[in-house]
Amino acid sequence: MKKYVFSLVTALALIFPTISNSSDASGIAVLSIRTGSGVSATAVARAEREIVKSIKTVGSLRVMSISRRNDLLDNPGAPHRDCVTDECLIQAGRLLGVEWLIVGDVGKVGASYKLNLLLIETATGKVRGAYSRQSSLASL
Repeated sequence: MKKYVFSLVTALALIFPTISNSSDASGIAVLSIRTGSGVSATAVARAEREIVKSIKTVGSLRVMSISRRNDLLDNPGAPHRDCVTDECLIQAGRLLGVEWLIVGDVGKVGASYKLNLLLIETATGKVRGAYSRQSSLASL
């Protein structure tokens, strides 16, 4: 899993110039990594924590903790953390007080895992970066 996340850090470093050009103290949060077939919710929660930890090593971003995100999104009337529409992403970003969101999914097919992530600009709900990686269990 750590090698997998290391390659994620590399990918995030490539898409983060988009963020660093916007402001010096941009906020970012991992909104949700959806669980695909063959992947436990525990594994996805661990991946979310690793992604947050990895983002902290790239650039000067204010990275929201998973526990803070959960506190804010667990309130009645808050957007669901699995939202995918532009409107919902914008609402979630405003509620969380961040300019950027990472959303995605991870699934397992046979001995391979596939991770897909999108970097969303919360002011517009538009995708500003994407990352996809498929890897065998042996390379994790």
